[in-house]
Amino acid sequence: MTSRAIPAIALSTGRVRPREHPLAVAIRANRAAFRSMLARAASRRRLARRIAHLDDRMLADTGLTTEHRGLGDRLIRHFAMVSEMLTGLNARRG
Repeated sequence: MTSRAIPAIALSTGRVRPREHPLAVAIRANRAAFRSMLARAASRRRLARRIAHLDDRMLADTGLTTEHRGLGDRLIRHFAMVSEMLTGLNARRG
């Protein structure tokens, strides 16, 4: 009920949103970036495992086992995997 002395309350039409605190916005953005970084790291790790599995399958097809691989092959695989991970991290930072 309204009168001349008490006007009707204007209801919001949804056009005006309450302002969010800048700190809350920054925290939300950092959290989303962290989650996406973890997801990308997990997918790279899965891909590396799949490639290693295919390499092992190719060795098995030729009659060799993983024990037949030498130290050099193991080191090259290790350094290649670490290099790919660091390259991915550096590319996102830059």
